[in-house]
Amino acid sequence: MVADEECPPPFIAITESWLKGYITDAQVHMENYQVLRSDRPDRVGGGCLLYVHDQLVITQSNHYEDRNNNMIMCYIKSCNTLFAVLYRPPGKDTPGFKMLLDKLQGHIDTLSEGSISPDIYITGDLNYPSIDWMNGTGSKESTEGQDLLEFLCRNFLTQVVAVPTRGDNILDLVFTNVPRYVTEVKVTPTTLSDHNLVQVQLGFSMINPASQGITPTDPHSFRAVNYHNADFDSLSSELSEVDWIALWALCEEDLDSFLELLRLTVLQLTLKHSPKKESREEVKSRRRRGNRHIYVLKRKRRKLNTRIRALQQATPGSNKIPKLQEEVSLLCYNIQEGIVKKLNKKEKNAVEAIRKNPKYFFSYAKRFQKTKSTIPVLRDGYGNLVADPTTKAEILQGQYLKVFSDPEKADLEECMRSPGLPQGLQKGFSELDFTRDDIIQALKELDPYSAGPDDEIPARILSSCKNELALPLFWNKSFGTGKIPEVLKTQFITPIFKGGDRTDPANYRPVSLTSHIMKTFERVMRTNLVQHLEENQLISRTQHGFRKKRSCMTQLISHIEQIYQALNNDNEVDVIYLDFAKAFDKVDHQVLMAKLHHYGIHGKVLEWIRQFLVDRKQAVVVEGHKSSFQPVKSGVPQGTVLGPILFVLYINDLLHSINFSKGFSFADDTKLIGEIRGEQSVQLLQEDLNTVIGWSHANNMELHEKKFEVVSYSLNASGSLRQLPFYPLTVEYHTPKGHTIIPQKVVRDLGVYISNDRSWSPHIEKTVQGAYVMAAWALSAFRDRSEVLMLTLYKSLVRSKLEYCCPVWNPSKLGDVRKLEDVQRSFTKKITGCKELSYYERLKKLRLLSLQRRRERYCIIHVWKIRNGLAPNDTEIQFADHQRLGVRASIPAINRKAQMSIKADYDRSFRVRAAQLFNMLPADLRGVSTLDAFKSGLGRFLEHYPDTPPVTGHFGVNDNSLLSWNQRRTHSMQLS
Repeated sequence: MVADEECPPPFIAITESWLKGYITDAQVHMENYQVLRSDRPDRVGGGCLLYVHDQLVITQSNHYEDRNNNMIMCYIKSCNTLFAVLYRPPGKDTPGFKMLLDKLQGHIDTLSEGSISPDIYITGDLNYPSIDWMNGTGSKESTEGQDLLEFLCRNFLTQVVAVPTRGDNILDLVFTNVPRYVTEVKVTPTTLSDHNLVQVQLGFSMINPASQGITPTDPHSFRAVNYHNADFDSLSSELSEVDWIALWALCEEDLDSFLELLRLTVLQLTLKHSPKKESREEVKSRRRRGNRHIYVLKRKRRKLNTRIRALQQATPGSNKIPKLQEEVSLLCYNIQEGIVKKLNKKEKNAVEAIRKNPKYFFSYAKRFQKTKSTIPVLRDGYGNLVADPTTKAEILQGQYLKVFSDPEKADLEECMRSPGLPQGLQKGFSELDFTRDDIIQALKELDPYSAGPDDEIPARILSSCKNELALPLFWNKSFGTGKIPEVLKTQFITPIFKGGDRTDPANYRPVSLTSHIMKTFERVMRTNLVQHLEENQLISRTQHGFRKKRSCMTQLISHIEQIYQALNNDNEVDVIYLDFAKAFDKVDHQVLMAKLHHYGIHGKVLEWIRQFLVDRKQAVVVEGHKSSFQPVKSGVPQGTVLGPILFVLYINDLLHSINFSKGFSFADDTKLIGEIRGEQSVQLLQEDLNTVIGWSHANNMELHEKKFEVVSYSLNASGSLRQLPFYPLTVEYHTPKGHTIIPQKVVRDLGVYISNDRSWSPHIEKTVQGAYVMAAWALSAFRDRSEVLMLTLYKSLVRSKLEYCCPVWNPSKLGDVRKLEDVQRSFTKKITGCKELSYYERLKKLRLLSLQRRRERYCIIHVWKIRNGLAPNDTEIQFADHQRLGVRASIPAINRKAQMSIKADYDRSFRVRAAQLFNMLPADLRGVSTLDAFKSGLGRFLEHYPDTPPVTGHFGVNDNSLLSWNQRRTHSMQLS
């Protein structure tokens, strides 16, 4: 395991060491390393060897071996890290391996009790070819490895090796509860073994931790004061007395000068009415005053220890020594209690701020990270790892500059012939009619804790003094003249990690950090623009992105419903997923301006939007260090208010020219769905694909044709036919450049993993793994395990990952339900006072619903929203109002000739299952007209049903679905 190419690895782990007792440690010694070993004396082979660098002081170490298994464990207190190396031979699990895991679990529990969880790294050759590590921790119909999977679940561990280490299998594994520190995993062949060498690159050095440099704060800047605690009454009072008209005249009606004078005026008053931030020395002094009682206790302890040492030297047998030692022990206990109390108070404050001020929460949690940077290292063009923040910023700047499109390549005439563009629109949008109240409303919508450029007016000041600052913002002539000051067109790029290799610059998405004043203007413009588009019904129904009432979930529900309906009608389905290359950055400004004209946008509004896009410049910011400024040649900036709706208009006509398939878009995520009835259907879907690609060429919007994917949903009757050698040639899809679109078993669609066998197991595996990562992060950052704190962390950070778009993929398989439920079961077991309770007892004590019950609750609520017009009815659910039964959702009929597997999947689809759940509600509850009242009534209704979800090792009387409980209740009533 390595942390830096210029630094020696802190740990070197070797499995199958084949060592015996007659081989001494000196014979396997390595310079600058301590050696730990676990031999297998009674059999040939096996064994583990662990080298720990001399600069890491081992606090605890242990080993375990039997005739089959080996383990070495060590704990480094200085960096709160537990490292273990294991060896398990091939074959079935033995009782010894379970005992090995239990011993390791005991060490982890001891280290975690009353403290933050240690960083855990477990590696070794465990010989589990039956476990599919590529798709998460799941077993292929095998009971082998269940003890290991349960161990991983309990400790929220992630397996980070993603490529085979021996043959086609991943046998050499690395588990950790801090995958955020892993920047790269290399698997390379070696002549020393038939297993490959696994190297794990960390984002920090355990041996030589880099000191964090402190950037000095300008005393005449907003960062020099704590403006969140400003005297806003006095600040607002003085701002209301400013003569903005005189300042405008002083600037000679120059917008840039006026905005700078506005900034300086607000800065001067903010510095006057805000408390100054403490210097490092002041912080230390305050902490010493706050911890004075602890320092007093430590001083007493030092004095007593001095007396004890003196007595031990003068009179070793003195009876005073035990009494003094007892006093020292009591002082140590009181000191520890005082420190824990202070830490718990800080943790409580951070957790209480998680909803109102998440920035404060995450800044507190990051204090405990080994690395402060979200981009630890990057590889430059020569393959070298770079850690210098300025160099990393320049590398990312170069990456982002490469994706801009060439404005000379657009074919404007071809673009404007698109049948999807409106022609002869009667009602135009040329003048922006807004008032001071519109500015106040836009300022009110600002998140007070959102970040902005360092030298700009903070969002907290703008939102808190909105009534006073709305006047100069309303009065300036930006909208009236169609011009935007240059200072507002500078964007600072914050790189956001998307996934994959953390050292690859291409895996960081650029998000713009722009002035809050600019965002205020954008909000006013966007409100009026969207109103114009919606009133004239100009946005395509196939576009779900950035629109009210439409979301990722509504599009996915509609998409899945199309597939189920086609299969129910004995038609196969092919779905082609398109990939736009950096779509937001590729928007051609000339094409966009021409399209906006077709949407009735012209005059000063069109000129203002053009000014918003052109002549921009950007710099990438990494760890507070900026790259050089570079011009922005194309694109709409991500992270802005107006950018997304402009992008939607740019591609709004994308799917209007397709004739056979059904298309869906959420921003740039686009797919084509075709019902396949034979070769002619394949050809028609290919023609639609060619049409979309032709649109991209005409609109100067590059597509990643090599990354196109197709998922085929076949019928059982054609399964054997699809295995024939010639069959793929009849259903292949190609791009004009000659790329064959490769069929996939699983694709990621808007954050949900869709599989060609209509199973949600791959998505559930990924979801569970993501929840484990977040749970491990929370437990490693907070030591308090009290009920209130733990539940706040769980509900805010972990459960949200487990419930993303859950009405779409709500599982019915007990195994999938159990995997999801095990996350909540493992986390709640960590709560103080809950360890000895069963899962069902914990749910009652903590007043929690099972995740299964919450998913069904979401389904019911979504059907109610469709019924009341709060969500689009893309699934075309029909509602009937019976005089006796009340409002009921109609359950669509299932084709009796459909295959049994299709019927089963259709029965479990949202349209059928959600309608059944909605219909089991009392008639008066279904007829409630307000959402809050409906949720309250639904909560009371759910209390009447037991909540005993399936978990590992226990299954209830049924699958715990509300439908099952209702059926059981109905059956009991019939019997009685």
